[in-house]
Amino acid sequence: FCLNYANVPESAVPRSPGVQNMMLMAQENGVLSAPDSSMAAVGNILFADLDYNGSADHALIVTAADGGSMTAVGGDIDNAVSALGLSDGDGSVLGYININSVQNPPQEPQPEEPESGSGADNCRYDDWREQITWTCSR
Repeated sequence: FCLNYANVPESAVPRSPGVQNMMLMAQENGVLSAPDSSMAAVGNILFADLDYNGSADHALIVTAADGGSMTAVGGDIDNAVSALGLSDGDGSVLGYININSVQNPPQEPQPEEPESGSGADNCRYDDWREQITWTCSR
């Protein structure tokens, strides 16, 4: 839900109503990072196992970080939106999505625009991660 408001496309971070499934989909898409202090950065999505049963049961957003300690905000924690203090070493942190890498992917070289007079007018450049295309009409 929050990813939609942050303008993160589903092609960058997969959506699922189940948190464990969402984490596995992020892993399959190569956007899940292991828990370590370098990923405990403000804005990152944190997958947590707050009932310590071995599966992610909450997706939270890191709001403050200092080394391996952080504060993260999530919903449906004791029936409310809550801020939690967590650390990478406490066993509840299962992984992260680096939000900067999915919102601002590395820029690939832009293809050259079709030459003027080649019969192509009204050209538009489209780029989202893997697809770079020019769409032209006459």
